[in-house]
Amino acid sequence: MKLLATGLVVLSLLAGDAQAADTRTKKTAPTNAFLISNISDETDWCITAPEKNYDFASVRFQPCDFDGKPKNQLWSLDEHGKLHSALDYDKCMIVDHGTDIYDGVRIKLAPCGLHTSLNRFTHSGGSSKLHVLVNNAYCITNQGTRATAGDTIHAKPCQEQSSHVFTFRT
Repeated sequence: MKLLATGLVVLSLLAGDAQAADTRTKKTAPTNAFLISNISDETDWCITAPEKNYDFASVRFQPCDFDGKPKNQLWSLDEHGKLHSALDYDKCMIVDHGTDIYDGVRIKLAPCGLHTSLNRFTHSGGSSKLHVLVNNAYCITNQGTRATAGDTIHAKPCQEQSSHVFTFRT
């Protein structure tokens, strides 16, 4: 019984450290910005979180609404590589359910605190590819070769094409 109580105290302390780390991340997160695909010269396509912000909902392309600045089109990339939704800062983009990466796997929205490396991304600034941190051979893109409203976002092997390039814009 004493061992169980000691284990619970250790788990409680670890959870407290994780909450403190989340608080530090919130304070240093960059300004919310549109995440725009370079797939088209005609329409600005933004990665958009679902309005109903439930766990593991797919993120999609929608035309950017620069005038309305809806929170579901604004993102913050923190120093750990997590892409936070402005709709709910505690929700981040994740590769599928955070368990595996493969060609065409969907990008979804999930609690940022999940312990997986599949919820971290890299972006070099300007117009550049949005890589999955755990495997830089994979980039974020849409499901097809042309964008349409509602297209789901996927991780695919990186290629030299405009659909794999994104720009943050405030």
